[in-house]
Amino acid sequence: MTVIAQTCAEADAWATALMDLGVDARARLGEQRGLDALFLVRDDSTGIHGKAVCRLFSEQP
Repeated sequence: MTVIAQTCAEADAWATALMDLGVDARARLGEQRGLDALFLVRDDSTGIHGKAVCRLFSEQP
């Protein structure tokens, strides 16, 4: 879990809060709040994959 925010304290708080949610709920909340976040998710069937939220980690310019 990586969250980029204005302060380290804010990034830490959001990362901690988001870790308590499921993958889909993390993405929804991150998008609703306008966070810049990257989640690495381990799935037993597909391995590790990333889920990016918002503009910073977007593949589009």
